Amino acid sequence: LDSTSSGAAAVANLTSLAVTEFGLEGDFLNVYTGTDVGSMHLDLRVEYADLEASGTVGSTTTKADLEVWSVTATGSWALSDGVEVRFEYRLDDADANIYSDDADFDEDTNSTVGVQLVWAP
Repeated sequence: LDSTSSGAAAVANLTSLAVTEFGLEGDFLNVYTGTDVGSMHLDLRVEYADLEASGTVGSTTTKADLEVWSVTATGSWALSDGVEVRFEYRLDDADANIYSDDADFDEDTNSTVGVQLVWAP
């Protein structure tokens, strides 16, 4: 590691070594909204993080800056009293390759699709 390392690679390297000091700070923004459209409930969540990580190994300090944002859209329908189904799509994006596609962390975006059956008597 050297002081010119940046992004997620530096964070990953810092966490795999014998780190004597490690710090993580940042600015965060979360926005959530939802509405009913007929029998469907729609939700939208937006999250943003501007992170700064630093670590010291021996006498070398490494710093990394990373911006990450995500958008999640959810639609839910009541099937019966206390039972609903939810469909969710989430898109994550970063300014560095921090997401895995196969065995390598070589992607700066990640998509997730989910289906949930919720029972709440």
